[in-house]
Amino acid sequence: MWPAISNTSPLTNLAVIGRLELVRDQLGRVAVPEAVWREMLALPHEAGREALLAAGHAGWLVVLPLRSPALAQSLRLSGLDEGESEAIALAVESSATLLLIDEK
Repeated sequence: MWPAISNTSPLTNLAVIGRLELVRDQLGRVAVPEAVWREMLALPHEAGREALLAAGHAGWLVVLPLRSPALAQSLRLSGLDEGESEAIALAVESSATLLLIDEK
């Protein structure tokens, strides 16, 4: 069980303003699905992208694969993008206690 799963924007926004450590300090370890990791690696802000990579190398930001993509696929049909869909599906699969997401 993971304490927190995150979508892209909560992490990239904090990385861009140089405050990514707030997530680590509050939550310890955070997991993201593969689609979120790909979105984060495409971040055009170089310092933010480097902070995310450093978090991954430090081991507190972890990429986890989905065990079953069916839920993520059905969420995509409801209009969510790939990262959001995978984040929700991973939170359900891993029984996470918290999902960091910026969608209503």
